[in-house]
Amino acid sequence: MILRSEIEKKVIDIIKEMLQEKDMEVDMDYNLRGGTGMNSMTLISAMFQFEKEFGIIIEDDDIQKMITLTDVVSYIEQAVG
Repeated sequence: MILRSEIEKKVIDIIKEMLQEKDMEVDMDYNLRGGTGMNSMTLISAMFQFEKEFGIIIEDDDIQKMITLTDVVSYIEQAVG
């Protein structure tokens, strides 16, 4: 079983990679819809990376419900749990 803290770290790392901002300060309150550098293409790319990293499938309807990284981590935690 993967720990929530491990999921959080991987999710943040993926977001930083997608934004090409390794030194950017990203926390769990980061807004996927209005965060610096985030657009719809970046969001979809990040979701694909989450699916690949955690071996899950994220439904399109569920993506719409994810606003912050906390939402993403909770979803992944439930999916892999």
